[in-house]
Order: sequence, then C-alpha cells, then structure tokens
Amino acid sequence: MGRRRRVNSVSSINRRHAEGRGQGSLDTYKPAIYTYEIPSRGKVARVWGHTAKRVHHVLSQLEKLYLISLDHDPDVSDIREQKPLRLEDTLLIAAENNIRHPYANQCPAEMTTDFYYCRNGVWHAVAIKESAELENRRVREKLKIEEIYWARKNVPWRIVTEKDIPLDKVNNLKWLHSGESVTDILPDRSFLNDLTEAFCSVYQNPQISFSDIVNTIEAYCKLPQGAVIQLFKHLVLTGRIRLNLSEPINISDPRIKMY
Repeated sequence: MGRRRRVNSVSSINRRHAEGRGQGSLDTYKPAIYTYEIPSRGKVARVWGHTAKRVHHVLSQLEKLYLISLDHDPDVSDIREQKPLRLEDTLLIAAENNIRHPYANQCPAEMTTDFYYCRNGVWHAVAIKESAELENRRVREKLKIEEIYWARKNVPWRIVTEKDIPLDKVNNLKWLHSGESVTDILPDRSFLNDLTEAFCSVYQNPQISFSDIVNTIEAYCKLPQGAVIQLFKHLVLTGRIRLNLSEPINISDPRIKMY
C-alpha cells in the first residue's frame, strides 16, 4: 500500500486547491479530503449517493449514517461532504475570539465542514460529532470557529450527534440499498415492467404471504434467487410501494408493521 498523503501541509493544501477540491456540484464535486488520504481505523467509507450520482467520502460511521438519511430525503437536491473552509476566514475568526486555530505539520490546518447540502433551495452546513466528544473543550472551540464561519455567510449550521439520527430509518435504508441492483439482475426493461405489474398486483392481496409471492414469481419466471426481493427494494426506493421507513421493516412481510 502506498503512503498516505499529508492533508495539511502547505503543499498539500495548494495541491488540493489546484485540483478543485471543494468545488463543483452533484457528480462533479470534489471533497477536500478523500478517504485514502487519512489513516484508516475502519471508520472511513466510500458510499454511492443517489442524489449526487457519485461516491461520497465519509470519515466516520456516524457520517455514513447521516449521509444515507440525507440521500433519501426527497427535498435534498445536492450533498457535499468535507467542505473546505476558507483558511483566511477561519484564522481571522480564531484570532478575534482568542481561540487557537488548528495546526498540523507546523502550518495552519484547513478546516472542513462534514456536510454542506441543499434542501428546498436553502443550503445548510452540518458538523457530525459523537455526543461524548462535545464534552471536550478543544472540540467545542473548533466548532465555535465553524459556527461563526457559517453565520457570517448566512448559512444555517448545526451539530448532529448520534441522538439526532433516526436509526430505524437508516437501518431500513441500508437494507433497501443492499444487494445488486434489480436493473442489473434484470436488464430487459420490458420484462422488468411486466414483472413489476405482476408483483404489485399480488402484493396488494394480504391473503397471499409475502414469501409465497417471492417464491412463486421466482419459480414461474425462472429468476435467480433474491431477484424479487431486489425488485421489491427498487419499488420502495422509487416510491412505487410506500412504507413508513421510520418504523422497522418486517422483512418476513413488509406489509405488516413491526412493534
């Protein structure tokens, strides 16, 4: 494995700016930090985003959960992670508020905001932290710089902890996004449309168990095992079938609520 790049030397900051880090939108956006540029302890992840149509680079499992939640919000139109903050601005804010600015490799570190996203035409900035981290004075100082930075740009900013993330919804979304895409399993669009109509027709009949629907359709149409489950997930994600994602999905029969 090659050496990881330093993300906060003068040369690395200049290089990132030249590469257009923090610039672009949707699938052209480039985050300030890529996962391969920092030491990994199993917390970083690359996650495909359906909203931006690109891979997102998140630096913690909590960031990953929040990204999944944002990505399924129909009112969110763009999501940008690891958004760099203008160094000259954060240095000034730190000096004005008597806060020690972050340094790394003997030079001022370029600060970032975990998520910068657009909902209903309004941009929001979010810092993701474990609630226990907020007890650390140094963490609070750096968050104060971030808060003032976004306030001066008239951008709503807030801190999100694990207490703010609806875990039932996130776990449902993780399950719905898991596995191979049904369009890859069944690339014939005409056949997929016919299969969708047949599935939705019997899905509405509560007298037929969900497992019977799945097994019968797979056997009759000679489909690979799991294809109908992936079809069901696709129909939920695209809004053809509506479930309350704030409650745990009953995988045995998604038409029945779990308590």
